Amino acid sequence: MFSFISAPADTFIDLSNWGKGVAWLNGFNLGRYWSTAGPQMYLYVPAPLLSSGKNTLVFLELEKLSSDCASGGTPCTINLLDHPLNYK
Repeated sequence: MFSFISAPADTFIDLSNWGKGVAWLNGFNLGRYWSTAGPQMYLYVPAPLLSSGKNTLVFLELEKLSSDCASGGTPCTINLLDHPLNYK
């Protein structure tokens, strides 16, 4: 769960260090991601889907996570961006 300090705006979720799966925000299916196969490394989140209060983001990860995220008990994180980053 997370919340915003100011009014929510259109956002992108960076899933480049995740594997393959599906994401939901507040019960709405945002889509599938598969960072190793691309190009679904970023999911677009329109502002109307975001609540100024609490938001719930759920992931169904279907593959193992990258070593950056899963090794040594390091928590897997996401970044909310105002634009998608270029990927290789």
